[in-house]
Amino acid sequence: MKEIRRHQLIPTDAIVIDRFQVRKANTAVGVDELAQSIKGYGLLQPIVVVKYESDPHKWELVAGQRRLLAHKLLKRKEIMAGIIEGKLTLEEGLAISGNENVFQLGMIRPDLVDLCEELFNRYGTVKAVVQRTMLPYPLVKKHVRYSRLSPFLKKMVDNKQIEVDLAMKTQDAASVSGTFKEAEAKTLIKVLTESDDKLRKRILEVRNANPTAPLEKVIRKAEEPVKTLKVTTTLGPSQADALRRYTEEEGIGDTNAAAGDLIEDALSTKGYLANE
Repeated sequence: MKEIRRHQLIPTDAIVIDRFQVRKANTAVGVDELAQSIKGYGLLQPIVVVKYESDPHKWELVAGQRRLLAHKLLKRKEIMAGIIEGKLTLEEGLAISGNENVFQLGMIRPDLVDLCEELFNRYGTVKAVVQRTMLPYPLVKKHVRYSRLSPFLKKMVDNKQIEVDLAMKTQDAASVSGTFKEAEAKTLIKVLTESDDKLRKRILEVRNANPTAPLEKVIRKAEEPVKTLKVTTTLGPSQADALRRYTEEEGIGDTNAAAGDLIEDALSTKGYLANE
């Protein structure tokens, strides 16, 4: 992986935004606030650039699009940049840009999906993507969707029989033993599409917890009554809008199920639930 070897001030009008930007949507969101922060405290983290192959007099932006836009908004002529020497391949640039956005700027889900899909198509496996880019394995696996589906599930998605999200969850559930089982996936698809969100989630949970159990036993176990806790809360306008967008982008049936997913993810991240 290429590293930054030095820093220098670069004219803002000599920087080109081209190949390496993984953030495609809402690139201007928060730029006004970032500009005010830079005005008050200075640039806390330099951008990253490499020589632009199409024009040796210019630089290509690798990471720091919003910081560059903020500088231009402030009409600043120069910006401090970390310099990567030599040429940078598309894969290397995407890896650097993706790492920064994932760990520092909070990319939105569609951008993460696009990035992980592109890297997966280039490297062939989730493991190879992680080794070459150092992005977290769970994140890459979660956001590589259509590309890593089996031909059978891809065909169902292409024919609009199921959504990509359900196809991905089905494939993961049918692979918990270490090998993808197409016959099990076919049965799971039928059962999951006929189940409501609550039962669907429970079936997947039980399958992940019991990778060697017969599928029929898993389904029976999932259908058994379980102890639950009902949580009622009131969200503000921005939180409610965010939850609705998450529900839509994830292809989840309703906001209650989506909220349950988010709570589960948070508990798992904090260590209160065992990672699946």
